[in-house]
Amino acid sequence: MAEKHLVRHWRGSRENYNFLKKYNKLNPWTKYTVIDDNPENDEQTIVEYLGENQVTPLTGQLLPVDSVYETINAIPEEKKIPYARFLVGKNGKGYKIVTFTLDSGNNLCTEVTKFDYRYGVRIKDRMLKNYVYFNSMLRTYDDTNCGEY
Repeated sequence: MAEKHLVRHWRGSRENYNFLKKYNKLNPWTKYTVIDDNPENDEQTIVEYLGENQVTPLTGQLLPVDSVYETINAIPEEKKIPYARFLVGKNGKGYKIVTFTLDSGNNLCTEVTKFDYRYGVRIKDRMLKNYVYFNSMLRTYDDTNCGEY
């Protein structure tokens, strides 16, 4: 009979993950979610590992968004709340990630970051399927039909 293992989950920064790796403290039965901050363009990417084995592409996956809209103005006012995230754009033109945040005076601000072929993003109102921008189209490969057996 095969041995059963409990998979634990860990989430943290690249620095903390590398610290664990340096001292051989990575567990092969732990899923490590590593969040990389890129201060040059204020982007975050997520890379997942099972122990030392990477299970997501090097490009990573951005934090999930709530929905997709063609323009920032198309987002309903009631959805423009602090820390709400949206994918904004259209096929053929490209997409950006729009995040609503609060500044030091508690005023609502809009942060815009790029979204291109290097990233994937899960969309909440599309059943958290992963979407990528490929060949000028927003597409998911989570709906692959493998046929019948």
